[in-house]
Amino acid sequence: MHATNNVNPPLRIHDPRHEDYDFLRCLGRNPLGEVWKVKGADGRSRQAQFLAHGENQAALQRLEFINAHEGLLPVELVERPNGQVMLLMELSPRTLRDRFDECWRKGMPGVPRPELLAAVKAVAETLEALHLQYRVRHLSLQPKSIILNRSLNGTRVLVDGYGLVELLWLPTQQPLTILNPRYSSPELHRHQISEQSDQYSLALIYTEMATGVNPVRGLPTGGPEGRLNLSLLASGEQEVIARALSVDPDDRYANAVEFAAALEASGAREAAQTRLVEPLGPIIAFPSSGTPGQGNLEQFVAELVALAAGHGQVKEFHKIRFTLESGRQLEHRCLIRDFPGAAHLKLEGFRQRWAARPVRQDDDLLIFSVHTPPSFWQRLVGRNVGLEIEVKLTGQPGVRCSEVHVVIRPFGCGRRQAVRLLGDMGPVVLESLRTYLLAHPEQRSSERWNYTQPLRICPVLGGVELADPIECVTKDISAGGIGFYLRQPLAAPQVYINLPDVPQLATVAGLAQVVRKQPRDNGWYEIGAVFNRPEK
Repeated sequence: MHATNNVNPPLRIHDPRHEDYDFLRCLGRNPLGEVWKVKGADGRSRQAQFLAHGENQAALQRLEFINAHEGLLPVELVERPNGQVMLLMELSPRTLRDRFDECWRKGMPGVPRPELLAAVKAVAETLEALHLQYRVRHLSLQPKSIILNRSLNGTRVLVDGYGLVELLWLPTQQPLTILNPRYSSPELHRHQISEQSDQYSLALIYTEMATGVNPVRGLPTGGPEGRLNLSLLASGEQEVIARALSVDPDDRYANAVEFAAALEASGAREAAQTRLVEPLGPIIAFPSSGTPGQGNLEQFVAELVALAAGHGQVKEFHKIRFTLESGRQLEHRCLIRDFPGAAHLKLEGFRQRWAARPVRQDDDLLIFSVHTPPSFWQRLVGRNVGLEIEVKLTGQPGVRCSEVHVVIRPFGCGRRQAVRLLGDMGPVVLESLRTYLLAHPEQRSSERWNYTQPLRICPVLGGVELADPIECVTKDISAGGIGFYLRQPLAAPQVYINLPDVPQLATVAGLAQVVRKQPRDNGWYEIGAVFNRPEK
């Protein structure tokens, strides 16, 4: 029966027990209002969500009816003496996101499939039952709104936040995706809703909680519709998830229950055909090391970055990021729009501006020296002092952008003067160089370090099998990923990274997802990969 068919009772009769709450700490703020930790007269601490749009009395009455459902996290609507409305609920309930984090810390790629599927089925059944009864959708489903309530009888899966968006937020005519940009369906980004919108969110949640990677990660909000990365899922799962994530809601399953049933059936079919193995973890012992691997992916990446950075420090000058080894060199990478000879023409203006002397000029390498006034003794012995600017261009066939690798080094001076000259003048010269090259604005979230050392990779097949190791050469390393070269095409969507010549990393390998493959003129292939660390 629909809530609107019932005789509406009084919203709330003010209860004296609800009048006295100690507001202990603000836990945060979301578009619906502030969230506080409160303590009642009974001494019990709870979480209070203030409703910024709680003046809609009819909507609140419907919300009270809906919250009586056994599949929802128990909440209590309370009207304070000043007219403010808040939802009282359990403080910091254990969520599906919390469970994923536990699994990740143990070296697992995500929540084990049977456990995750059971949670998805329970959520789907609750969503469908509530929609049939009240014609209301969740529209803001995410891992933190799926509650795992432990009891003596096991884990009970509950849903949090049901009805808040459609009953209280939707009437304000504000964008729906403000509340849940990461898991919103494409139609919500177009300011439309459908009966299959929650199914889309549930499919995203399943994929990310199983693999640690959101299938639309790295795409703009609302992304190029139709682009998905499901390569980390088993083949049977991919077909089901792809349908549930269709851009057109009409192409998805009829409801969330049907989606969950198809997901369960795909696992059963696969298990009947072959031994179903859980995906490999984010860090493993390297197959040929013969020694058990230890640590986690965060430690692995930190070791890589420290190794590549050496003694360099990341600095920033006018929003330009570079690596500085005090008194030794300044290093920077950027992208420029390029065509044959363009960089040379642009750098001619730079040369004139700084009265720079050309030291070397090849197609892909230019070196200039910029002289500074020498001291009395340097002039006496005829020593030249200044900065040497090395500009290396790396272009790709058919690609209009080239990567520029800049290294600036002091010459002709002692350590103290080199530190001062490189620290004071180096960033100014770099900014000028970027200006003449018309370099693209800085977009990387973390600095990359050039690191050309032997590398071994193990391609991952089907998310569960390791191929034989392949010898490669490292190109660069950052906190987010790694670039490397290999002599053959790479078909696998993910690889394990191992550095055999680094003692502390020789026995372990970290998982990375391949995001870029480019053939080079010399017959090698350049590969870019990002480390599979989940986003918060």
